[in-house]
Amino acid sequence: MALPKAETPSFPGYTIDRVHRGGAVHKGRVLFARRGGRPCVVKDLSPMRPLLRVLFGRRNLEREARALELLADFPAAPRLIERISRDAIAVERIEGKYKYLHKKIPRRVLPAVFQALERAVDELHRRGLVHLDLRQRKNILVPTDESVVLIDFESSLRLGRGVIGRRVLLPLLGWLDRAAILKWKAKFSPRLLTEEERRFLRRHRLWRAAWPWKRLGRKTRRWFGSDKTR
Repeated sequence: MALPKAETPSFPGYTIDRVHRGGAVHKGRVLFARRGGRPCVVKDLSPMRPLLRVLFGRRNLEREARALELLADFPAAPRLIERISRDAIAVERIEGKYKYLHKKIPRRVLPAVFQALERAVDELHRRGLVHLDLRQRKNILVPTDESVVLIDFESSLRLGRGVIGRRVLLPLLGWLDRAAILKWKAKFSPRLLTEEERRFLRRHRLWRAAWPWKRLGRKTRRWFGSDKTR
């Protein structure tokens, strides 16, 4: 998707290759760019409505930048390159053999991929963070047959500080990440599920069917304008 020349954003020190995802009233755009020849992704909030940008856009961007700083030595997350401004950050662009988790990954490879995903999530939780958006399969990149990289930490939370955070909130919210793993395992390789995991998944589906907040949030955003990217 190419923007008209007059609308193409610019950031000092960066060359914009293309728009990967256009923005909308409630979300920023994603740009593929280079900084000194290094491929990167620039997340830019400028397409958002000013009120939404202030209420949650900047908060989410700050949350992601902080999480990536904490995960600077974590192999299953990209590096934060720069906080460009309050409304933009640059993140390492990950090139992958299979791009992201999808059905065209060979069946023989899937056990190793899911093992890598489980290890990545376990290590993330060990560091006191939860991702909370792994139900979006595009947030799980698969660069090799035996590795994954988690991206888009805008919804992540740091819960490893304090007794309540580590002993109560981290286990409570961490199961959402694990439920996401089981969702994808059931979709792409159900033979890998244990009977205990199947029971867990059934309970989780019942809970999600009764959970109203996602639908309510979607309707609320539409009050501010179209959900469609520009």
